[in-house]
Amino acid sequence: MDEECDYQVKIVVIGESQVGKSSLLLRFTEDTFDPNQPATIGVDFQAKDITFREKMVRITIWDTAGQERYRTLTSSYYRGATGIILVYDVTKRLTFENLDRWLKEAREHIGETDSVTMLVGNKADLPDRQISLEEGKDFARKRGMLFIEASAKETTGVEQAFMETIEKIFDQPTLAERCRIYRPAKSSTQVGSESSSTSSSSSPQVVDPSAQKNDTNDGGQGGLCGC
Repeated sequence: MDEECDYQVKIVVIGESQVGKSSLLLRFTEDTFDPNQPATIGVDFQAKDITFREKMVRITIWDTAGQERYRTLTSSYYRGATGIILVYDVTKRLTFENLDRWLKEAREHIGETDSVTMLVGNKADLPDRQISLEEGKDFARKRGMLFIEASAKETTGVEQAFMETIEKIFDQPTLAERCRIYRPAKSSTQVGSESSSTSSSSSPQVVDPSAQKNDTNDGGQGGLCGC
């Protein structure tokens, strides 16, 4: 662990196999995209250090396999997570219909009030969609989740999905406190004394269900919308 980091945030990326979870993760952490990205076996892990609100934050992202045979293996990786990114493929309705199952599992392990959940409709660049933008928004609103459509291939919405999740975690003092890294105070001894010290406008739309209902902004490009 880099001693300069003040916080460590654990985010778990979940959803059906082949919805593009690994592609979202790699686009965010390494700004790369592989159209032939293989399915995750078990669990993959990536980390990214950022400066957020004048603090050094290490984001650890756990990419869990969507295959049924790995469900027992991946369940332990929910432990300690304060962020959940739930992903579906806008061109495959079955991945959308199974979202409640994934959400139920996540909240059984973490608890609805112990984390921030972002719903991501991935592959939004593809023309043959089966789930509309409004359908995704409505699903997220009814379940108290943030929502955005994204394209790991085209880069749109990826940065916003992760950073808005981080933003909402730090907006909740109890969650932020869980992410804080505590270290023993460093001490140094001098002769005769002791001292110690401690150390954009075209952006995709993020839907925030906690926004005030009387907000007249309907979620135009680049902003939050209260739905």
